[in-house]
Amino acid sequence: MFVQIRSILAAALVTVSFQAVASADLIFDNSSAGDQGITTTGALQIGGEVTAAPGTPRAVTELDLGFTSQGLSVTGDLQAFLYANDGAGGAPGTLLWQSAVMTGVAINSTNTLIAFSVPSVVVPDTFTFTGAITNASGNLGYVPAVGAAIGAFNQAWVGSPGAWSTLPSVFEIEARVISQAVPEPSSMALLSVGVFGLIAAGRRRKAAKAV
Repeated sequence: MFVQIRSILAAALVTVSFQAVASADLIFDNSSAGDQGITTTGALQIGGEVTAAPGTPRAVTELDLGFTSQGLSVTGDLQAFLYANDGAGGAPGTLLWQSAVMTGVAINSTNTLIAFSVPSVVVPDTFTFTGAITNASGNLGYVPAVGAAIGAFNQAWVGSPGAWSTLPSVFEIEARVISQAVPEPSSMALLSVGVFGLIAAGRRRKAAKAV
């Protein structure tokens, strides 16, 4: 009996996990709209305020940013950030996530998408991603983009926390944002029931053997 219960619960848990993984998708993508120019700035961070499809809670799992050295061999330290736009006047405010610094990244092309792994950070419908380039050995910048194939580009931001400024849309930079849906409460409830059910069944089985 215990084996049968365990098998049923295990199958249910696998189904819940599969549904979460299967929902991974692009929520913003303007990478196909990049041109062969270069965007550079003396400020620490530059990025874009974007809007994904509203109404569905989402957790970002990957942020890709487009970098360019215009074909020269250049290295630099790269970092990425995610913000909620809850600052003054809708500026980036709450820091939702920042990556570790990627040191000595080699860029030798006109368009290189660098992937930053994000630990399932929940973001609102509208949020801002930014990048930072430091210790560049040469002219290293971002790939400009125009419009978006998925999601909507709203505004370019430049600066640092507490000191943001807007930029013309020509400063939109190439990016892709990948997320997966946050599990529904019913799915989480099923997961909890499954875990506690397995624990309880195991205890009953041990108690029966002890008699």
